[in-house]
Amino acid sequence: MALLSRSLPEYTLQKINHFGLENYFSQIKTTNVKADSKDPEAIEIIRNFGPKNLKEVYCIGDKEEDLSIYKPIQENFQLNASGIWINRTDEKSNISGKYHIIKSLEEIPGIMKI
Repeated sequence: MALLSRSLPEYTLQKINHFGLENYFSQIKTTNVKADSKDPEAIEIIRNFGPKNLKEVYCIGDKEEDLSIYKPIQENFQLNASGIWINRTDEKSNISGKYHIIKSLEEIPGIMKI
């Protein structure tokens, strides 16, 4: 599993270490806060995993930029990829029709058929 965050690397690592999450991720990448998109880093993550080693890719987050990176992954690697929107507050948004919608991370296994 990989983590991709738009933030300063040192703050991301502090948060991950504070919550003891470092063992859950084999890759941790950050995108510059002023970058136009997370696409280059998402593509790098898939290359590092080796696309042939992956059956599906799920892009999970609470912002559309977290989810929409599934598109370049599909286009570049012909992988089955999709987005899962964490909408904890039942926010009304135009992104809701494009992705799986959950309120809690506990719902992810049901979508991923684990």
